[in-house]
Amino acid sequence: MEIKFADGDIAIKAVNERLYEIEKLLRELQPKDNGTVLLRLQNCGKSCYGCPHAKWEVWKRVKRHDQNSLYLGYTIKYPLKAIRRSGKYEANYPQVWQLISEAQTLLKFKKDLIQLHGILAKKIKNFS
Repeated sequence: MEIKFADGDIAIKAVNERLYEIEKLLRELQPKDNGTVLLRLQNCGKSCYGCPHAKWEVWKRVKRHDQNSLYLGYTIKYPLKAIRRSGKYEANYPQVWQLISEAQTLLKFKKDLIQLHGILAKKIKNFS
């Protein structure tokens, strides 16, 4: 007996599509500079149900001896606290805050849905 979780798959796909949109919008709304908060979505390569996996990063500029700047992304836990609110970031702060808040809500929903999928799969396996 094989049971497919079609509704769960559709929901996960919709969440992933919106997360990709948010990832792109965050890059467009913020300047490429010190303190930019970004969402990075990566596939683990195992084609797991939870791909893509999300990671929040803040850019830090590193000066090199040849005067070219290099930006490195550092992982952060609380992206809403890391958003810049002044200078170049002031104009788009409300949109950035809203997008990050929406992404966090979607990531929580996705996590809960994946946990529920796992619980149901185990119950069905034990039942049959």
